[in-house]
Amino acid sequence: MYQTFIEVAMVTFATYLLASPKNQMTPQVAFVSLTLFSQLRVPLFMISEMIGLTVQTMISNTRLKTFFVEEELDSEAVQRENSNAFFIIINFEKSIEVQTATFSWDSDRNIPATLRNIDLTINRGQLVAVVGKVGSGKSSLLSAILGEMEKRQGYVGIWGKCAYSSQQAWIQNMSLRKNILFEHEYDQLRYKQIIDACELTRDLEILPHGDYTEIGEKGINLSGGQKARVSLARALYQNSDIYFLDDPLSAVDAIVGEQIFKKAIGPEGILKDKTRILVTHSLNYLNECDLIVVINDGTITHTGKYQELIDDPNVADVFKTLQQSSEVEDDEDDEIPPEMDDENKDGEESDKSDVSAPGKINSRFVSRHSTVHSRGRKSRMTVDTEVSL
Repeated sequence: MYQTFIEVAMVTFATYLLASPKNQMTPQVAFVSLTLFSQLRVPLFMISEMIGLTVQTMISNTRLKTFFVEEELDSEAVQRENSNAFFIIINFEKSIEVQTATFSWDSDRNIPATLRNIDLTINRGQLVAVVGKVGSGKSSLLSAILGEMEKRQGYVGIWGKCAYSSQQAWIQNMSLRKNILFEHEYDQLRYKQIIDACELTRDLEILPHGDYTEIGEKGINLSGGQKARVSLARALYQNSDIYFLDDPLSAVDAIVGEQIFKKAIGPEGILKDKTRILVTHSLNYLNECDLIVVINDGTITHTGKYQELIDDPNVADVFKTLQQSSEVEDDEDDEIPPEMDDENKDGEESDKSDVSAPGKINSRFVSRHSTVHSRGRKSRMTVDTEVSL
């Protein structure tokens, strides 16, 4: 800023002297001009800042107008029963039921629907895996059941309180503990169980102030895997009846993913008595699921258990294609910080042993060492976070 002040003074004096032979640089002209430049320095700086802020305000105003004039979603599109858990267990066997439903992200019926003729029934306590190719509609299916999409026809019913873990982790600018509690009361025993289940114990030891460490805007000081696990821990802490898990294991490596599935999501995890809908690109966990939903091009093509589907040639081809597309090598692992490189190497060596890991499937299409990655998707949801309904 001071350099700019000097340059402005030099250019002004040069212009003054060259404009006319009669102009002379006297002390009176020089000192008065320098004083004037000094007084104008702050206002001129503020003008440049105001121009930038004005442009940002205009852009934000346009975005807000676009959002506010959007049509409201029908709050009655999904029939909900949010009574206490005991009442639901006694009176309802089902957790989710969808009958001949068609959904779209746009209310314009001239635009083809995203999901078509969806029929799905999920009983209480089941672990359901939703698999399919990239862009087939897996995340849209979860959003549709939650009521975030336009329902064109059909019936959707949910019995119980819901928690949602999004594919793209949403982290608030507050301490790690507050990010997990999400305004709920602190329960030390449950909190420690969830920290262990989400494999965050080692991360808390590395962070400078443990779970009191302040997390920057959008989780700037956390790796991608850490953000995904914090987001999953927040959903688990809600103690809901139904959990919608949109590929939470894609951001972590295979070893950590297996441990999270075993301790949190799987049949022996802390959610074993809850209804879980898990979207995944990995086939390693399908043998542990009660029901597998195969979705392709916005339509549910097959449902059943793993052994039933693997014997079907059509589904076997889908599994094979999915496995081949998900085997992507990534040289830069975001999951483990540099301080833990040695531990990571030890884990890789132990992973190459002959000991079978929990959730491993012996199939010609499945490789335990595959690295799974997923791409984010845009949606109309303004806040992509875990919610209790």
